[in-house]
Amino acid sequence: KKAAIRVAHNLLLSHGLAVRAFRETGLEGKIGVSLNLKPVYPATDSGEDARIAEVQDVIKNRWFLDPILRGEYPIARSQEFIEDYGLPDVKDGDLAAISIPIDFLGVNYYSRDLVAFDSSMPLNARRVRPEDSDYTTMGWEIYPQGLEDLLTKLKDNYGYVDVYVTENGV
Repeated sequence: KKAAIRVAHNLLLSHGLAVRAFRETGLEGKIGVSLNLKPVYPATDSGEDARIAEVQDVIKNRWFLDPILRGEYPIARSQEFIEDYGLPDVKDGDLAAISIPIDFLGVNYYSRDLVAFDSSMPLNARRVRPEDSDYTTMGWEIYPQGLEDLLTKLKDNYGYVDVYVTENGV
């Protein structure tokens, strides 16, 4: 688990260093990053499901978006995650490099996650598969509303950034 945090941090740092190197060349062009993002919804109106959906949003989305667009990890919002996975080893200058401004954010969207609290599951989250939905042959729920919700949440959480839908699976 702790290796996953190191890998994610090094991936983000590599991105930031690549942006810096591109900017230092003085070449014309735009540079950004494409991320697989997934809106996360609670399966019910319960407070437990809402909290688990928030933790899953941190893991799947904010753990990558916040360092790039805010220059910080979403630590205050992810205590359950941190207890299981730990914190990245952030060295001086890492977050400054990671958060070098990008020209665009690429969004790869395939489906949503619907989650319920389940203490027997890792991070207390169980994915719920709505029976009344349509699914791809890969088993991904076809949920077009999720793309709109995801883009709206990006604007609400990070302000206006140029966004390209770089992949849309269904």
